[in-house]
Amino acid sequence: MKLLAVIMILSTALAIDPAMAASKQTVEALSAQSLVACQEGRVAQDREMRLVHYQHAEALAMQALEMGDQHAEAHFALFCSLGEQLRLDGE
Repeated sequence: MKLLAVIMILSTALAIDPAMAASKQTVEALSAQSLVACQEGRVAQDREMRLVHYQHAEALAMQALEMGDQHAEAHFALFCSLGEQLRLDGE
């Protein structure tokens, strides 16, 4: 539940100040942005939009891992995006 609260706060901050996303490209920021995109995919109404969000989340997580592969949140964000893509037509 705490993770969802953090994701929602970051999502709100990015909506208020989009420059924040561009200026703070750290492993932590990219991981958080990836989790936001994953959450946006979960609430999207149609399959294509979910896929777009999950693929965006995957790209952000990969970018974060390229910067620092010892970051647990980046691995979790990648796992989230890939797992949700697998669930698109399953479950």
